[in-house]
Amino acid sequence: MRKRTRCRPQPSAGWLCLGPALVLAGAALALASQARHKGVLLCFSGDARGYLVPCGCTKPMLGGMDRRGACLTKLRTSWQVVAVEGGDFVGGDGRQDELKARALLRMLGSLRYDAIGVGEKELGLGLERLMSLATASRVPFVSANIADAAGNPLFRSHVTVQRGTTGRRLTVAITSLLTPAAIEEAAVPTGEFTVTEPARAVSNVVRQTPAAHVRVLLFHGRLQEASKLARRVAGVHIILYAHGPDVPEPPIRAGGALLVYAGNRGKYLGLADLGRRDGKGASPRLLRYAPLSEGLGSDAAVQQIRRAYLDQVAKENLLGRLPRVPLPTGATYAGSEACVPCHAHAFAVWRKSSHSRAMHVLRQAHEDRDPECVPCHVTGMAYAGGYRPGDRHLESVGCESCHGPAAQHAKSASAPRPSRSGPEVCKGCHTADHSPAFRYEVYWNRVRHGPGH
Repeated sequence: MRKRTRCRPQPSAGWLCLGPALVLAGAALALASQARHKGVLLCFSGDARGYLVPCGCTKPMLGGMDRRGACLTKLRTSWQVVAVEGGDFVGGDGRQDELKARALLRMLGSLRYDAIGVGEKELGLGLERLMSLATASRVPFVSANIADAAGNPLFRSHVTVQRGTTGRRLTVAITSLLTPAAIEEAAVPTGEFTVTEPARAVSNVVRQTPAAHVRVLLFHGRLQEASKLARRVAGVHIILYAHGPDVPEPPIRAGGALLVYAGNRGKYLGLADLGRRDGKGASPRLLRYAPLSEGLGSDAAVQQIRRAYLDQVAKENLLGRLPRVPLPTGATYAGSEACVPCHAHAFAVWRKSSHSRAMHVLRQAHEDRDPECVPCHVTGMAYAGGYRPGDRHLESVGCESCHGPAAQHAKSASAPRPSRSGPEVCKGCHTADHSPAFRYEVYWNRVRHGPGH
């Protein structure tokens, strides 16, 4: 069981700090009890980086669009929700990233999101593909400072939505900015577009939305840049900044704005009470960062969209198109069964381990043709002669995943033995992102299978 974390310092008072193990489940969602007369709640997220589902072998795993959908459904029973995605929802610029981006946009549309900010990762897809995504999206893309090479705006500078009950309607303006520093840091080619000065761009939006009670800025820049902008430009009430750590950060007040960050990879959903018009202006208050854990359940429509995405990945055979590295001359894979005659005990230990069931886990989740998942669940996918779709003898994380191709040694004990495994071999799949609790000394004891190993 993970230890409960203490609340971090609270630069902005009046918010609830929750440990990562908190589970929001059932109809008695704690936040719902705080709503009176269906108050207006901002639900914000960003930096999803292509994570439609949580990925890894450490439990509990947080995140997933279907859990996000379940959380939003519960919240809407007690709140008027304004939902925004900060941007950088794309993980890369390949064909699978494009398919995943289209799936995520369909999911956000199904979940009734109100706006999507444009980040540098979206621009990295290239202008033609990005504009195709924006045209097909049911949720509007917004950016106040991205233009084409001729200076013409590429996206809507802002969107305005209204929430609330009769006589207490709240007008919310949502805009987005991308900093030149973010473009440079990501090394995105800038021949197809220009980025205008952020402060001037957001000031224009403030002037264009005089009736807005609350202005929300989706800001693709770091905390320091967001703080500087908030002190320079008046009229922005809440800023969702990007490029922070893996987990959410405490809210900070700067100028007249509340600065918030919900972490990355879609593990948390930020929740802020936007308040009501009271004659003194709006003062949003962060209520919590809700961890998207298993206890939330799932959203059926999101699951259906994801299944269609996986079917398309399989149809295009993206797994079979992965590049492969040649093996040294004479080296070939034999499969774990070939090790049994001389290493029966080691094979028995492996058979009882999670490694032997790695591909079964993917098959249950319909991810057994997903090139982002399969390489860490089979033997030798990255190499010529390694796993190919349908190769049963190289399914799952077999002996040769750690020790290397052993066909020659299996034929003759006098042939050189494959090299032994070690921490660096394990860390190829047990990365900090997917296996944050991985410790070689601890995990190795669970699969230790012979003298000297």
